[in-house]
Amino acid sequence: MLRITRLAESPLSVTLLLEGQIRSQWINQLESEVSACQRAGQQVVLDFGGVNFVSPAGIELLTRFRAAGVEFLKCPAIVTDLLK
Repeated sequence: MLRITRLAESPLSVTLLLEGQIRSQWINQLESEVSACQRAGQQVVLDFGGVNFVSPAGIELLTRFRAAGVEFLKCPAIVTDLLK
């Protein structure tokens, strides 16, 4: 399961707290949430404070997010290494 909670939001930015696992079956949910925020003109910050697993498909999505300017907070070191 992946839970996405809006922690802080303004017209210019939003921080999304991620909790659980970033797996194939929840990729669309995360992608939809981030895309909606970006379409609204908000800078997206993902807080990985509650993430305990990221699948290879999740790494692909996070790589695309990073290229699109999404910021990461509390990103596990192993995920940071895989994104390089």
